[in-house]
Amino acid sequence: MRPTELINIAIHEAGHVAAYLWFEIPFLSVTVIPGIHNNIEYGGRVVGPPEFPGYKFEEDENGLHRSTIEVLIALLSGEAAEKKLNGNADMHFVSEHDMKAIVGTLVELISDQDIITSYLSKLKMQSKLLFDHQGGLHDDTARWGYVVKLSDRLQQKKEMSYDECLELYQSLQIVNS
Repeated sequence: MRPTELINIAIHEAGHVAAYLWFEIPFLSVTVIPGIHNNIEYGGRVVGPPEFPGYKFEEDENGLHRSTIEVLIALLSGEAAEKKLNGNADMHFVSEHDMKAIVGTLVELISDQDIITSYLSKLKMQSKLLFDHQGGLHDDTARWGYVVKLSDRLQQKKEMSYDECLELYQSLQIVNS
């Protein structure tokens, strides 16, 4: 694997982890070791429980629970982190595995294609805001700093547990609001 490829994969996976921790969604570990999962090749991945978290919040107008929406945003946050790293270039970074999970979930819950397309657009904007919003309670500076630090560690260690990721997150005093 080329060094630039490893950097992009590590940033991508760190973007997922930052969102999972921001939304307090549990996972087991994160890796930048290539492999195959569900017959799809990947360069890295966040390994987590097979189901969505058990908490349920208010439903939106289409019946999606907030926890489901947060998981979908976290799945897109890898792409958002890579785009930020590469100067927000108009490039396509959503992995096949991520997109399959996102679209599969939306299709299972919503039958109208126009609403699914609208959700994808809104979810991409929300994932981008995790790292691009500045000022106020939701300033992205600390989260982006976390993504960069976690990416550096992942490039060295290749795999980190949830506890290691959380310890780094808490050491940077990121406040979830």
